[in-house]
Amino acid sequence: MSNNKSGKSISKREQRHHSLFSELPLGIIEQDWSIIKKEIDKLHPENIDNLPLYFKNNPLFLRKLVDSIKINSVNDSALKIYGANSITEFIEAEENAEEWWDEDWESLYASEISALASTNKINYQELKETRMDGSIFDVRLITRLVSGDEDTWNRILTIIEDVTERKNYEAEIIKAQQELKDKQRQLVHSEKLASVGLLAAGIAHEINNPTGFIKSNLETLADYKNSIIAVFQVYSELEQALMLHQEILSESKTGELLNKVLEIKQQKQLDYILSDITMLLDDSINGTVRIQKIVMQLKQFSQVDEAGLKWVDLNEDVIETALRIVCNELKYKCKLKTLLAPLPKYKCCPGELGQVIMNLLLNANDAIGVKGEVSLTSEVTDMGINISVSDTGLGISEDDMWKIFDPFYTSKVTGKGTGLGLSISQSIVEKYGGTISVDSELNKGTIFTVFLPLG
Repeated sequence: MSNNKSGKSISKREQRHHSLFSELPLGIIEQDWSIIKKEIDKLHPENIDNLPLYFKNNPLFLRKLVDSIKINSVNDSALKIYGANSITEFIEAEENAEEWWDEDWESLYASEISALASTNKINYQELKETRMDGSIFDVRLITRLVSGDEDTWNRILTIIEDVTERKNYEAEIIKAQQELKDKQRQLVHSEKLASVGLLAAGIAHEINNPTGFIKSNLETLADYKNSIIAVFQVYSELEQALMLHQEILSESKTGELLNKVLEIKQQKQLDYILSDITMLLDDSINGTVRIQKIVMQLKQFSQVDEAGLKWVDLNEDVIETALRIVCNELKYKCKLKTLLAPLPKYKCCPGELGQVIMNLLLNANDAIGVKGEVSLTSEVTDMGINISVSDTGLGISEDDMWKIFDPFYTSKVTGKGTGLGLSISQSIVEKYGGTISVDSELNKGTIFTVFLPLG
């Protein structure tokens, strides 16, 4: 035993405890829970055996117990964690704190008291705390009895560990894992879209074969039609010549046959059929020509038949091709305006640039609410070629403007887009030494301009 300045004896155990308490890098608060101990001992044994349920049914009793807790001491590490300059400041802040009791604190103290009442077990908890400056941080609390005070609960130690940084790391890891899952899912979706594109091009190639012989047959039938009409023209002249000799025909077999032909001709509307068959064949042949053109554009867009760069007319081979592919999507709510100036031949993969224009057109369509207008223009300048797609849609906010070209960023609802369209488009345009610029105003619309340098 040794004496302190007041003359009181201090045991070696207490000296060791004081040294650990003061010097330990973890925050420690020593509290007096003796009143809690006395109140718990007054309860019926059945309630003591099931304190969590008793506290749940008697929340005011639990709050009364917590209010009876007294702080004996706080070490320097704990003061530093909470941002307090002294024990007095810390205790005053605790006593003067505004209403802080909530379900988390109720659960914490119910768990701590129940753990200590049950064979003096150590209790672990994690929750959010408030520093002196009002900032919120995450703490891990370990509550235990000081050896020798098990029967009185005069000295309860709460070890405090600031786990804010660890929690932030855990949150970042969880976020990164979720982003990775999202990117994997979107990449799989993109691969599916690419596969669908190749499949569509393959189907288009297969469609091309039957369309070709249908067109050939229709053209042959058109030639047959001309021969048939020529015969019927001669027949009409013969008919008119025979009609001049009615008195002879009336008493002959020829007259009988002529009348029968005239009757059938009138019933079957032969004159109308001969005139309409030309229109039907012309329309059918035009339809097959359109199918072949669409097939050619699909194959061109998918780059299935391309072997590198080639010189193309951007208006015809890129812009109009993209328009034909997406026109069915646009027609329901967009009024489309085009103003295409004559452009010089440009060396590129038309399918790639077609994908850029198609993405911009579909984005413009998505930006429009119920009804709106989409404009597509092209022009040539001294520097190069400009292709612009504008809409009268929702526009883009300043906060979103800087990240619209980021991979996987999308403002569309889940499942509507992968967030890769603009990123891929930018990569394609930059491959040709060009740029994509954007000008937008909320609730008024957006203009995307693709610039492609010449030379």
